[in-house]
Amino acid sequence: MKKSNTVLLICGGIAGMLCLSCIGGITWIYSLVKAPENIVIQVDAPLEVSKGDQFVVTIRIENTANKTQVLHSLDIWDQYLQGIAIRSTEPAYRQAYHIPIDNTQSFEFYLDILPHETITIALNATAVATGDFNSFFDACINSDVSYLTYPIRTVVTE
Repeated sequence: MKKSNTVLLICGGIAGMLCLSCIGGITWIYSLVKAPENIVIQVDAPLEVSKGDQFVVTIRIENTANKTQVLHSLDIWDQYLQGIAIRSTEPAYRQAYHIPIDNTQSFEFYLDILPHETITIALNATAVATGDFNSFFDACINSDVSYLTYPIRTVVTE
């Protein structure tokens, strides 16, 4: 066998192993980020408010499973927060921080949702800028990478 054929064979083997590693890695990541099951979410937010108004966004999270699940966090997309400030939550979040990689503000709760129970989160908000703030939030269940995405919209007028 020529030296060039040996080099090609080795390079081909390395490329094949890299492809298999990538496929395995993608499969592993997918298994981590699949959407949570047996969760039903309802959102109640005013469609229109005036600048300066204080209002409440109510999020109800129902666990229809036979096992306890955990509300890890609510991650509100930045587009919504350009006109709406979250002053506080009830129950109170444990920690809040910005996630620049996906442009969200994360409010961590770590609340148990017992089987066949519903928890309610109240976001106490203030309209701080005028505009149509049509966006989304992620309800992260059982981890910060297993989530359901829901729309949220509030129009703020003068």
